[in-house]
Amino acid sequence: MVDHFQLGNYEIQSRDENTTLLLIKGHRKYYSILCDAFPEYRFSIQFADVRKRFDWGTYIYGLMEKEPLTKLIDMMKKVVCIDIENALEMTFALGYHTDRGKGKTTMGEVVYKAKPYHNSPTSSSIRHANILAEWYCSFMRRHPAYARADYVLSVPARAGKSFDLPNHIVEVICRELGIANGAGLVYRARETRPMKDLKTQWAKTENMRDAFAVNTGVSLVGKSVVVIDDICQSGITLHQMAVPLQSTGATVFGLVATKTLSDPQ
Repeated sequence: MVDHFQLGNYEIQSRDENTTLLLIKGHRKYYSILCDAFPEYRFSIQFADVRKRFDWGTYIYGLMEKEPLTKLIDMMKKVVCIDIENALEMTFALGYHTDRGKGKTTMGEVVYKAKPYHNSPTSSSIRHANILAEWYCSFMRRHPAYARADYVLSVPARAGKSFDLPNHIVEVICRELGIANGAGLVYRARETRPMKDLKTQWAKTENMRDAFAVNTGVSLVGKSVVVIDDICQSGITLHQMAVPLQSTGATVFGLVATKTLSDPQ
């Protein structure tokens, strides 16, 4: 199953030269995200806010510079955290695909214009794909765990696609951020149906089961990999991509442009 949420308000207080109090309004998943982002600092266990203004708090020891922390938290207030069971360490969407009753969000509209939908790419679709790719790059620059990634790769495209948006985004990220392209790590082990054509959680799960495999001889022990896709509904595709990567020792992060509001039944 997949859950999704956004970060609320926060407060940072310096207690002494070595101790910083961080109070958060939001899911407790953000605690492990911050620990992964800043392994150089020590975080206390989570505790309840006695004044009940925030959902939880933690002490951070040895925080020498607050700016990277505040930049990350401010960004996490704008994006969507997607909590996918098991294989992925963390996953984010840059925004929601639609706004209830108001149609596509700005992010959803850019994704729509960047995808040629069974046609050859146009100058307009490429322009919007590049805009989208720069937003991915901006996220990764601000999130230390993603910026440290050893590889970035997209979900392998189905056969016959003349233009694959996630692959285009990966190429831009690798060029702009100097991260290795992991296109040779994973391959599509069998063909699958388009996920948008399937309506139930069961159908989507069966469609993607064992759909991807790691190439023979690949070892990713101690490596981190960012898996890129454009739209996330159920999280099943990302999960199935992450399982074989994790089995070879990789820590896997997910990053998509948008999360749909609806989840499959």
